[in-house]
Amino acid sequence: MRKFLLLISSISFTTITAQIDISNHHVNFHNSLQREIPCISKQQRLQIQSKINNNRERMIKNNKLNRTETDARALFSEPIRSSENYQGYNNYVIYKYVSQNTGNPDSLLDWNCGSRTYHNHKGTDFAVSPYPWNMMANNSVEVISVAEGIIMANGKVDNWPDDVCGIYYNYDLPEFLHHRWNYIAIEHLDGTIAIYGHLRTNSLTNKLIGDTVYQGEYLGIVGSSGHSYVPHLHFEIWKDYQWGTLLDPFYGECNKLNNESLWLNQESYYQSSILNIMIHSSYPEWNDCVPSNIYNAETFGLGSIVYIGAYYRDHFSGQVSNWNIYDQLGNIYTNWQDIFTYSDYWEESSKIFPITLPIEPKYIGNWKIEIQFEGHNYEKYFSVIDTNHELSNKIDFQIIDNYRIDRPYPNPFNPTTTISFSIPEFGFTSITAYDITGRKLETLSNEALSVGNYSIDWNASSYPSGVYLIRLDSGDFTQTQKVLLVK
Repeated sequence: MRKFLLLISSISFTTITAQIDISNHHVNFHNSLQREIPCISKQQRLQIQSKINNNRERMIKNNKLNRTETDARALFSEPIRSSENYQGYNNYVIYKYVSQNTGNPDSLLDWNCGSRTYHNHKGTDFAVSPYPWNMMANNSVEVISVAEGIIMANGKVDNWPDDVCGIYYNYDLPEFLHHRWNYIAIEHLDGTIAIYGHLRTNSLTNKLIGDTVYQGEYLGIVGSSGHSYVPHLHFEIWKDYQWGTLLDPFYGECNKLNNESLWLNQESYYQSSILNIMIHSSYPEWNDCVPSNIYNAETFGLGSIVYIGAYYRDHFSGQVSNWNIYDQLGNIYTNWQDIFTYSDYWEESSKIFPITLPIEPKYIGNWKIEIQFEGHNYEKYFSVIDTNHELSNKIDFQIIDNYRIDRPYPNPFNPTTTISFSIPEFGFTSITAYDITGRKLETLSNEALSVGNYSIDWNASSYPSGVYLIRLDSGDFTQTQKVLLVK
């Protein structure tokens, strides 16, 4: 069962107040999944195996699949990587390993002699984290080929829904009404076959059945299609197309399926580390099965509260985190030591500390968060600005339906013009000036804004006469206005 713990504490300046441990209702979500339904039904797996065998026969008949006997084993790289949309340190937690004790459903056993599996589980589950539904919505984690091989089958044509959530899924429906997963199957040079399941709708590679893919090549995006409880990659390995021998890519004392690791570099059973440091403008609000309200921000006004969250994986009782917050000059503004005491072990946990910023203008600038955990340093930066002078909020309590950036006034101008814009929902917003070639000149505003009408002045006295571009970016919205500077 996946475990997730949210702990909220409070800090003001250098004093740590009473810590309050709050178990997020996310825990109840996983309690509801104790049935631990397989990622794929027996009938669905047989259908995939039949597709692979039929495609394989056609390739052989058309001389497109030539295999020579070899004792060389394909060694695997990791099957996932962060996309450019994700800026964290790590992107997954392993929920379940291959089951090594298939004959006894009451005695769970994985490769390391632990119980991080479920009965008859035939793969390894890499679950994206933190905030998996947000990460899926942002295409944060890519599935990549672990080794060179040929595409034998895929679920690209079907494009099954990728928002399946275990809480609401009715597993008692007839088989023909069950969701299928989006998947891709690859046969490697040594004959082993890898199946990658639960991929996002419309995310699979453009390559076709019979095409070659190389180690590290993009295959799709981690999703939640098929029998799924949360966005994750189900990754399984078979010895060959005859489907008689399942392999476990991890090797340890209790691996009964193969006598060596299949990884180029096998990672440890527990990977105690920080997945991400996130900076929030308010406490995040967890949602099951849909993206959570996490209120990320990078810019804060003087005197405001910064909610700093550290998101851990494989968190053990007694592990120590040393937190340091540095001001714009690199001096320690506040620091503390946090010891995890809630439970013996959690697969995932989060600790959030609210920090009250000073009100003096001398603290304007870029601040740094540093967390030392298990021999590693993790860093994150945010900006402190004077909102009273940097930006004028002219909200007049009217209903705002659309994003908009108005034509700057005056235009033409010399040397100052006013840029007015509207934001219909809370979000991170930036106003940026570019020259006519698209070269970025300066960022005029860059912070999380509430719903409202805003204006900001741009002084272009340091630039020559000419046409310039002013761009608004907020959420997924982008709009540009032209201005003419005449000196």
